[in-house]
Amino acid sequence: MKKIKNKKLIVMIVIALICLILPKKTNAANDIIVMLDPGHGGSSVGAVAGGIMEKDVTWKIATRVKEILDSTPGITGILTRTENENPSLAERGVMANENNADLLVSFHINSSEGYNNASGAEVYITSNTNKKRYYENSFILARDILRNLNSIGVPSHSNRPLIRYCTDNEHYSDGALCDYYGIIREPMYYGIPGMIIEHCYINNEFDRINYLNDTMINKMAEQDAAAIIKNKELFRREYVGDINTELIDMNIAQNEEGKYYISGEINIAEWIEGECLTPNDIPKMTLKSTDGTYSKEMYVAYKEGIKYYYDRYIEGIDIDKEYYIEVELTTEKNLSNNKIQRAKGNTIEVGE
Repeated sequence: MKKIKNKKLIVMIVIALICLILPKKTNAANDIIVMLDPGHGGSSVGAVAGGIMEKDVTWKIATRVKEILDSTPGITGILTRTENENPSLAERGVMANENNADLLVSFHINSSEGYNNASGAEVYITSNTNKKRYYENSFILARDILRNLNSIGVPSHSNRPLIRYCTDNEHYSDGALCDYYGIIREPMYYGIPGMIIEHCYINNEFDRINYLNDTMINKMAEQDAAAIIKNKELFRREYVGDINTELIDMNIAQNEEGKYYISGEINIAEWIEGECLTPNDIPKMTLKSTDGTYSKEMYVAYKEGIKYYYDRYIEGIDIDKEYYIEVELTTEKNLSNNKIQRAKGNTIEVGE
């Protein structure tokens, strides 16, 4: 390959950055996504009393809540497990993140130690107050859940939503002390508020007989779903982001057959809420002329960090025209708003 001789070629590079927001959502692109976690599962049966296993009850509640959410416009429920699986708490948090969940609700049945007169429902929420979506909005939802359960005869063991701090002084990345319960803590690592609903006490005979029959299980699920639907907009995640690029270099040359060839490197970073991220998947780059008569997709390869290599044979190119590179982030996990941006160093002169 040789450099072009005896010509000057000025190519104006305009980086048009288009970030498509295509969250991984089952119903509509703007649905609120709620990760529904049936507590325990598989070999982890949870609390047991009177021939009833917690994992079976939580599965019934979670699947009924999902049915209701999925039949409601603007909201989608996704289960963290199948009926006989038992993913780890960390895996459940990862699932919430991978599905772009706005909220995780974990369904449980309580059990007391040493005595069996404890009765009723309680809800645990995150203690993190750094964002309104976390503690404040979780408190509102949890309060409504307790009120809804009261309305069908399930008393509250605690009238207020509860928090419990970790005991090892671990902190989230925003500096807040971590939550004790893993099913709240793990999604919170990704900025997804989690909560635990303890519906009643399985080892209390009154609770077990009156609340853990199929009729009441269905009613409790309906009340949980109603509260979630009522408060869904409190948990919508607003992504504040931008794309930053820097054209590192661009070379235009000819091969032995006289074909023009463009190649170079470019930095592409996605900034989400102050964090610099490498885009998910390989961005699409297209070389286009400003008059709309030329459009060719380029080869793109990831190198390291936020650096990418690109190249393209530019047959039929008119050196008197101006050209730009359009960079398109096409994967659903890129969460920036749509942006158009010129890269730094966007003019290059090749030849003598």
